[in-house]
Amino acid sequence: MKRRLLFTSSAAALGVGLIAASALAQQSATPPNPATNTRPPISAEDQSAFIDARIAAIKAGLRLTAEQEKLWPPVEAAARDMAKQAQDSRAARGTPPANEDPVERMARMGGEMTQRGTSMTKVATAARPLYASLSDDQKRRLRVLMHPAGMQRGEHGGMKGHHREHHGWNEHR
Repeated sequence: MKRRLLFTSSAAALGVGLIAASALAQQSATPPNPATNTRPPISAEDQSAFIDARIAAIKAGLRLTAEQEKLWPPVEAAARDMAKQAQDSRAARGTPPANEDPVERMARMGGEMTQRGTSMTKVATAARPLYASLSDDQKRRLRVLMHPAGMQRGEHGGMKGHHREHHGWNEHR
């Protein structure tokens, strides 16, 4: 049970990390416009570069063996598909109207959550064989790599509070 929870948490972390990278790719280093408090959008090419960097960082940090390298391509493909779906969803959403019907908003958000859930399940399915082959050290590094804030304060220090509690990530600690 604990092992299944650990795998589920790590797979979810992979998915959440990639969604976060995709969301970060939406932001620019340019400061917000004081008049509108908005940031100018960045190009699709920049977004793609951020996703590439995030995936490469996770792979490099895991230091995969030759046998594990063979298990990586389906994980990367599923992760890229999930990031692309998140980008497409954000692009399609655009800026909602100020007077958007709250019921329609809930329906739209529910559909987006279902799509994210499906994408995350695909990443978890693709990652299962690779994760099973990882050493305990690699599994620990994966949890840290998926939450960059954890690198600043140690494995247990990142993602404190509501977010970790809400997703049940403290249960395996």
